Amino acid sequence: MTPSFRAFAADPPVLTPAAVQALLRHAAAVHAASDVQFIPGYPARAAILGELQDLMGRPLSQYDTAAVVVATRGVEGESLVRGGEAVSYSTEIPLQEGEPIHKGSLRFRTEAAACEYLADTAPRVVFRYLPSAVPSLENQNPGLPPDLQAAVLPHRGMVLVVGGTGTGKSTLLAGIIRRLGQTRADTILTFEQPIEFVYRPRLLLAEGPWRATVSQSEIGRHFASWSMALRSALRSGPQVLLVGEMRDAESITAAVEFVRTGHLLYSTMHVDGVAAIPTEIAARTGNDASMLARVTGVLSAAVYQRLAKRADGAGRVAVREYLIMTHALRRTLLPLSAADAEACLADAMKRAGTDLESEATRLVDQGVITADEALRVTGGLL
Repeated sequence: MTPSFRAFAADPPVLTPAAVQALLRHAAAVHAASDVQFIPGYPARAAILGELQDLMGRPLSQYDTAAVVVATRGVEGESLVRGGEAVSYSTEIPLQEGEPIHKGSLRFRTEAAACEYLADTAPRVVFRYLPSAVPSLENQNPGLPPDLQAAVLPHRGMVLVVGGTGTGKSTLLAGIIRRLGQTRADTILTFEQPIEFVYRPRLLLAEGPWRATVSQSEIGRHFASWSMALRSALRSGPQVLLVGEMRDAESITAAVEFVRTGHLLYSTMHVDGVAAIPTEIAARTGNDASMLARVTGVLSAAVYQRLAKRADGAGRVAVREYLIMTHALRRTLLPLSAADAEACLADAMKRAGTDLESEATRLVDQGVITADEALRVTGGLL
C-alpha cells in the first residue's frame, strides 16, 4: 500500500497562515522533508528522501501561493515578487501549534519568485528545512577522509565548497565552523542569505568546550550587499570569514584581499564540479586573468558533492570529489587560461583518485550505493 503524506483529512479551501504553518510542520517535523514547494497548479509538495510527495489533494491557485508569501514575508514580500524580484528570507515557526517560538521552532530558508500561471503572474515559494542542531564534522555522511579533513581546516587560505542547491554544502560548512569553534579561540564572522545554521553559544557550550566567538549577519537584513559585508569584515579584524556565496567581481576581489592578509575564508559557488571553478571565476570577473591567478594563489582546497540514495534505502549519502592545492599544482595553474586550468584540475583529481567517478565507484564497491545510482550521480561517466 502506497503511504500517504497528506497533511489534512480534508484540504482547506484557502491557505490561511495557520494552514501554511501546519503544512510546513507536517513536512519537516513528521516526515523529515528537505524541501516544501508551493507552486501554482500543483498540490503543496515535499521532497522526502529525494522524491516529491503530495501534501494536499487539490492543486494550489495563484491566490494560495500569494497567501503563502504574505503569511511568511508579509504584503511587502508579495509585492516584491509580483514586481519581478526574487526574495530570499528565513522563516521560523513554532514547533508545536499555538506555542511560543522560544519553546521550540522549525526554521526554513525560503525562496519566493514569480512564475507564469494561466497567462498571469503568480508567486512560487520553496522552503528548505534547516535543522536546529549544528552538524558536526564527524557526523558528515560519509565522513571526510583524513587528508580532506586536514585540508578544510587550514589556518589561512580559501576553501570553496561547490555544487548545486540542496547538495549539502551548508551542512558541510556548518560542521567545519563547529570544529573551528571547538578548537580555536578565533573570531568568526559569517555572512549568509539567509542565515542557515545558528551558532547559539548557550547550546554549544552545553555540548562541550567552545572557544571561538561567532557573529552571524544576513545579507538583505544586516547588510545591503555581499560586497558591503566583505568590506566591513576587512575592518573588523576576524581570523575566519564564512561568505555564503562569492557572486560577483566585487565580492571575489574583497574575498581574495581578506585571504591575502593572512586570514581564512570559506565560501560556496554554484558550479558543477571542482574543475569548473576557474571558468566560473573568469565569467564572474569579466575574464580577468589577473583575478583568476589571484584566486589560484590563495585557494587551499575545494570540495564538490552530490547526494545519492543509499542502497539500503536509509536516506542519502554525499558523493564527493575534492582538490587539495599543492605548491607544484599552483605553479602549473598560474599561467593557464580558465579553460586550460579546468582541464588541469580535472586531470589532477583523476590522478589523485579524488574525482567524482572514483568516489562513486568506491561507494558502489562498498555496497553503499547501487551502480545505477552512481551512474545517475556522475552523469553516466563511469
